[in-house]
Amino acid sequence: MKLRLIAYVYALVGVTAIAQDKELVVKPSAVKKSAKLMSFGNDKGSGEISLTNITEGTYAKHTELFSASKLDQYFNAKSSWNMTFKAQVDEWIEAKLALRTKATWGTETSIITTTESSVKIGDGLAGDHKHFVSKLVPWVKEAWIDFSLNKALGIDESLSHHMKVGSFDFKLGRGISLGAAYATSGGILGFYSSSVIDQYAFGSLIYGDIYKDKLSYNFYTAMLENSSDKFSRVNEPVYASAVGHREKPQRGPGALNLVVASNLKWTVMDPSELGKLTVEPYVMFNHAPEQKIEFTADASSRLATFGLATEFVGNRFEWGCEFAANAGAQKVLSWDRNQITVLRDGNDGAVKNFYSHVKMVSGGAKALVIDTAKTAVNSSAQGIAFNGKAIDGTYINADDRFRAGYTNKYKGLMFISDGAWCFNEKKFKLVGTFGWATGDEDPNANLDDLADSEVDGDYQGFIGLQEVYSGKRVPSFFVIGSTDVVRPLSSPSSLKGLGFATKTSHFTNLVFVGGGYDWKTKLLGKSCTVRSNTLSYWQDKATKKYDALAKKSLDTYASKHLGVEFNSSLRVTLMGELVGYTSAGVFVPGQHYYDIKGKPLSSSQLKALDSIDTTGFDDTNVPIIGTTPSIVLAWGLELSF
Repeated sequence: MKLRLIAYVYALVGVTAIAQDKELVVKPSAVKKSAKLMSFGNDKGSGEISLTNITEGTYAKHTELFSASKLDQYFNAKSSWNMTFKAQVDEWIEAKLALRTKATWGTETSIITTTESSVKIGDGLAGDHKHFVSKLVPWVKEAWIDFSLNKALGIDESLSHHMKVGSFDFKLGRGISLGAAYATSGGILGFYSSSVIDQYAFGSLIYGDIYKDKLSYNFYTAMLENSSDKFSRVNEPVYASAVGHREKPQRGPGALNLVVASNLKWTVMDPSELGKLTVEPYVMFNHAPEQKIEFTADASSRLATFGLATEFVGNRFEWGCEFAANAGAQKVLSWDRNQITVLRDGNDGAVKNFYSHVKMVSGGAKALVIDTAKTAVNSSAQGIAFNGKAIDGTYINADDRFRAGYTNKYKGLMFISDGAWCFNEKKFKLVGTFGWATGDEDPNANLDDLADSEVDGDYQGFIGLQEVYSGKRVPSFFVIGSTDVVRPLSSPSSLKGLGFATKTSHFTNLVFVGGGYDWKTKLLGKSCTVRSNTLSYWQDKATKKYDALAKKSLDTYASKHLGVEFNSSLRVTLMGELVGYTSAGVFVPGQHYYDIKGKPLSSSQLKALDSIDTTGFDDTNVPIIGTTPSIVLAWGLELSF
């Protein structure tokens, strides 16, 4: 029975048990010392199982929009479980499997939600839908094998070379240019980034020594998305609305979103009396053939990032910095915006298919999709020259039916630096930081004139891929990381604009400076760490002011100062492997939010502006952007065994 259990554990981590004379021995005595639930091994290999749990509660007030409305607050309690299986065989092969499950208490839809799928009624699109799983279901967060290339290929072992394949953690520098957060939320250019990592991307890593203990290398490749994984997807007509692709609308083979990255780790000096200095030059390339600006696959991107990160750790002083620059371009295809939509016919109340960007010459109403209309529309000439032109005597194109193709060249830059002055054998540190990332308006959304955004240009905002950074020596609660506050770009100049302000987030269009302390001490005889920080934030590129009463954007620029953040945290080792923590943060909005007060980000917020008293702005009853300080409180327990 015991041997069956051990063999089952080995199967979970992907390692085949080899028949041996000596029985695998379970070592329960190692639980407390190594924080492992179980460890086992013999002269050929070893394995271990560990389990962690985090249970926490969070209360946030005025955090989403800084609105004084009582609707701008929330409370939640969350739990996450992680079970990790590790194994090593003959000192040449390692394997790991990490399972995770998490949920928000009392919220069934928080567990697993499917991606959105389009719904068609007849020939028309009637919106999207998605489903959720209401029961706790574990998923694979991490799964990989790592083996020695020296041993596998029979080459000299004086310099170590390894290969790792599967789903695993990899980042460049501090995880700003390339992080490990795999495809969880969208940015303004269609890139994905998040600091909440529930799964790592699948890929491969070749790493090893160039000069032992001095210079090492990493070469990483990952597949973020494969849209050509089967026959039906290769032949899917995703380019049916691309201008000039009527005859060849199929996706075709090779639609792979790939990342290729490489870095060097150079230990410049490592004498114990002076400190350790490491330098990491890196380069990253991402090919994303199917981005979404307005429609699926209406843009593609080739992004390259070049960077240099350094770290110095001495007895009394620590310092690190990183610089990176974007290159490459996003190519936006010329596109036919006309789609078949599902609408209610005002004449007879029936739900029918109508064209979105083709109208009747007589009366200007949207054209009903009948056979004669389909014949005329599907055979009509394409291109921006035909916007607003008649198709025949019955139908006419909308003024913005066709979008011109254009290119956005990437020109983003970023720099970050932080340091610490250490006292009392590093038990107390004074810390400071400075960061800068270039910003820009969304090049794909000129809200007043779509045609004005459809020209070649430079995008100056810095682009990080799968970013995970929230501060190293001086952490941020509000602006950098998973709890980033709302930072809207410019709005349309009037209610006749074609959309709402685009929001930006993470490490772009941002300048900040901050400082604080990090103190390791005792509390009631328990080991604890106290951290407290203050940070001030600005925009790199200014955006326009907003007049809530007139409901329009102004021609003058808003202040760049976003606000000031105060945060503190306390971690206490309660017993053995049980740690308790509490964190609190306050963000005081700066002049920037006073200058854009009331700016709507959705149709519901725009409607809420109608309830504002014309004698002045009052945001106590409407959840739209205000200037009320934000408060976040969090507390929890972490258990590892």
